[in-house]
Amino acid sequence: MVFTAISKKAETYGNGKFISKDRYEVFAGVKMFFYDRQSIIEEFKKVGLFEVTEIKETYPFFLIKCKKGGTDYGWE
Repeated sequence: MVFTAISKKAETYGNGKFISKDRYEVFAGVKMFFYDRQSIIEEFKKVGLFEVTEIKETYPFFLIKCKKGGTDYGWE
């Protein structure tokens, strides 16, 4: 499985209406959660996380790869 997640380094982080830790409503009705490596590990390690790649674009994001089976690959 492959996921993408917007980085806390994006210019939009911290903008808009604060909802909860790292979650903002950046546009009307668009609620976004912003990730860093630690929050990715916490969220995905139990579903087979095996690779995290940071993509540096105008809006930086992460490419997250997991393997079926929910194996913890030692991410801490």
